[in-house]
Amino acid sequence: MLLREITGEQVTRSGRVRWAAAPLAAACSLIMAGTAAAGMISGELRDGGKLLKGVEIEVKDSRNNLFRVKSDQNGRYSVNLPPGIYRAGIAHDKSKGELILQSSPQPSRQDLSFGKR
Repeated sequence: MLLREITGEQVTRSGRVRWAAAPLAAACSLIMAGTAAAGMISGELRDGGKLLKGVEIEVKDSRNNLFRVKSDQNGRYSVNLPPGIYRAGIAHDKSKGELILQSSPQPSRQDLSFGKR
């Protein structure tokens, strides 16, 4: 039998193709390992100590993919993001700059405080 490791095919003497289970299972486990669950980040949104209620923030990943989230009536936000490092800024006021968020598969609290503290 001839084994084609890349595709996981086995070719028998008769020329028929049979899928090899081991290489295919290994490939599936590698794909699943690269797919991590999104983690929830939540916290308070502030500007100079004042809670920001009903304010939209933009969260961008390293490829500039954009996620938008709005704080609630208590100035709290929550967003599910794949693990990674993100930049967050107030959508309507770019002068406030950006802050860094870090997401992991576990939930975390990260308060965002823009402006003077």
